[in-house]
Amino acid sequence: MLVQEKDSVLASFVLTNEKGAYRLTSLKAQSYLLRISFLGYAQEERRIELKEGQKELALPPIVLLPEELKLDQVNIEAEQSPIQ
Repeated sequence: MLVQEKDSVLASFVLTNEKGAYRLTSLKAQSYLLRISFLGYAQEERRIELKEGQKELALPPIVLLPEELKLDQVNIEAEQSPIQ
């Protein structure tokens, strides 16, 4: 997800391909926050600056770190069918 740095308004959203590559297009020259997230991993945030006339910006690989999700408790419920 790409948001404008000044007001956090959503500028663009994209999913990666099977290799983790992505492309954001049609962006204006300004500062953005790139927020990368995936279930079970800690969110990463990168500030990027697009300058006037800049056509491309290649970022280094971004590695997400696993994040443990701890639950207070887990309830398992089941119902038995009256007809077997």
